[in-house]
Amino acid sequence: MAALPPDLTPLVVFLTVKAPRGWIADNNTRIRALAAQYPNVKVVDWEAEAQQILGELSTSDGGIHLRTAYAKQFYANLIFDAIGRPDLKK
Repeated sequence: MAALPPDLTPLVVFLTVKAPRGWIADNNTRIRALAAQYPNVKVVDWEAEAQQILGELSTSDGGIHLRTAYAKQFYANLIFDAIGRPDLKK
């Protein structure tokens, strides 16, 4: 984040991660804390949002990857909202 100061980079978006792995919880704790540390950071909680589309995620890898076109668009729409571009949503 030192290379992305708020005066030069007004918005940096981080997404939490979702996977059946032991390191996920600690990484998400760190990611969620970034918004409190940096005024130009917005966090999209993918781990929480993905709960809405669990059936659209890959079953062969424990729901890590986006399986359907709907899931991919849902993910993209979260990012479009985060960057203030709802006009890009489909």
